[in-house]
Amino acid sequence: MKYEVLVLGSGPAGFETARQVARAGKSTVLITATPPGGRTTVGSLLPSKGWLHAAHHRSEGMERLTPEQATSTAEQIRAGIAARVAWTRQELEAAGVTVLSGTGKLAKPGHVQFTPAANPAVASGSTPAPAQDIEADHIVVATGSEPTFAPGVKPDGELIIAPRHTKTLTDIPASLIMVGGGITGVEYAEAFARLGCKVTLLSSHEILPRFDREYVALLQAHLEDCGVSLFSDSRVASVDGDTAVSGGRTVTALTEDGTQHTAAMAFIATGRAADLEFIALGAGERSALLDPSGSYIQTDASGRTRLPGIYACGDAAGPPFTANHALHQARRVAAAIAGRPSSAATPPLLEAIYTDPQLVQIGAVVPQPALSASIHEHRRSWNNSMLSFLPTAHRTGGAVADRGEIKVQVGSDGLILGAAAVGPNAAEVLAPLQLAMQHGISWEALTAEPFGYPTWSEIITGYARS
Repeated sequence: MKYEVLVLGSGPAGFETARQVARAGKSTVLITATPPGGRTTVGSLLPSKGWLHAAHHRSEGMERLTPEQATSTAEQIRAGIAARVAWTRQELEAAGVTVLSGTGKLAKPGHVQFTPAANPAVASGSTPAPAQDIEADHIVVATGSEPTFAPGVKPDGELIIAPRHTKTLTDIPASLIMVGGGITGVEYAEAFARLGCKVTLLSSHEILPRFDREYVALLQAHLEDCGVSLFSDSRVASVDGDTAVSGGRTVTALTEDGTQHTAAMAFIATGRAADLEFIALGAGERSALLDPSGSYIQTDASGRTRLPGIYACGDAAGPPFTANHALHQARRVAAAIAGRPSSAATPPLLEAIYTDPQLVQIGAVVPQPALSASIHEHRRSWNNSMLSFLPTAHRTGGAVADRGEIKVQVGSDGLILGAAAVGPNAAEVLAPLQLAMQHGISWEALTAEPFGYPTWSEIITGYARS
């Protein structure tokens, strides 16, 4: 069988590419090894946001979540995942995309070997369905990324877990070792702490290294207020999840400097890498497809690779591994296939930590000591009580969490170079700046606009200030 476009993967990048090209009139097939929505929906982004939501809607000082409450929360998260999977499938089919469940192997340009997923209704031991050759004029690789684990620091799904295990949790442990100081580690550390767990966070580097250090320090203070013990420069050498102690089992994390930390459970959130398992090319073609390090697929600004008819977008095309970056790349690939013009430049995109308060950044933010005379910094601050009547202003208390601040750095031409924010609903506050940076709207012009009143975005105009 032959299609005009074949998409490998159903995460944000694969979903958006398939939907866009199908709407442009291209015959499109999407192959997915996971339920539609990919790992983002099933194993990472949705579960983490579900637990954060549960944590942020508990009153300050409440006891640890009971097993019944934890089980109920996990059930709600699974129901949310199922609803999102159903919506994703419905959107793809409504756009005219043929969705095939199974695995796809890129055998050569223009050809994918598709193996259907096993049918659970068929008795075990039956002969598996044979692989099928599917031909396409354009093949889009959007296979996403997978968690990376060092030897000796791997989840077992019981005492040592990873993000994908949280949707089936039946209890919140009394204590937890969080291994990893990136976005996932920090978000889950806050969620578990606010659900009554004693959290020890071990990071091989300073936490959240891509974010503004001044505002990271404020978020770190908030985490400590929540009861999280933070240890930077503490690279974990091993995690043993089967140590017997009186009254039950525990886990022990050993750092490279010989320090031991013990807890009832460990959580591994040490990073992700592009999923390249689908590649069944010869050595020469594989080398042409990948970047020099062999870590991800190398593309041009429109998502084209060096192999004819093959594109890549999302995590498979390298970091940053964020959903909005994947969506942006997917739309460029779809435009290229459909013959529509698109911007060659990668625009600044907002990146957020969805703790409460949120930490958000867009573009580069220069530390104050390094600011030059040609960069002007503007700040806005707010107190949550000013907008406490808004539906999204639910608070659980805490001095750091109740206040917010943004810093915006502007060049001599008046255009915004970068911005950061920390505080309640900070991602909503900064959203207009992404639009301004992408379309060359000056800071002066942006702040002259009278945004809706009362809204979070009006904070940038200086009207709703503390």
